[in-house]
Amino acid sequence: MLPDWAIFLYIQAVFVSIAAWESHIDPEGWAKTGQGWRIKIGARELTGYHFWCWLVMLPLLLLMPLAIYGWDKHLFIVLAVSAFIGIVIEDFLWFVFNPKFTVAKWNSEYAKWHWWIKIGKFEIPEFYILLPIVAILIWYIFLL
Repeated sequence: MLPDWAIFLYIQAVFVSIAAWESHIDPEGWAKTGQGWRIKIGARELTGYHFWCWLVMLPLLLLMPLAIYGWDKHLFIVLAVSAFIGIVIEDFLWFVFNPKFTVAKWNSEYAKWHWWIKIGKFEIPEFYILLPIVAILIWYIFLL
């Protein structure tokens, strides 16, 4: 099996590529210009695009090694941790790669689909803090 760092870097490359293509097929953010369904789940909204991409396709893609080679707890943890970090990287790079919705709009005024945490004049989407913390906790609890 590949070393953990190689699997991690490969998964990050997957998320970088997702940011690149998603910035071109969803230039306005949160499937604003797309077609398909939208449903409210509490205070959040789920679109058909995000459901199929993030809750179906990506888990199937990321868990493919387990389907091929069989269950391996260590590999599952590495894949999960890599995905949690990759989601944050993908989201930020969507703003970097997007020719229409640039990094200048990476804030609560424009990216209203995120929940933002404000610390003075600085603000950050809540999952940019939450997901890396979850990833670190999973790594230390289950792999160290």
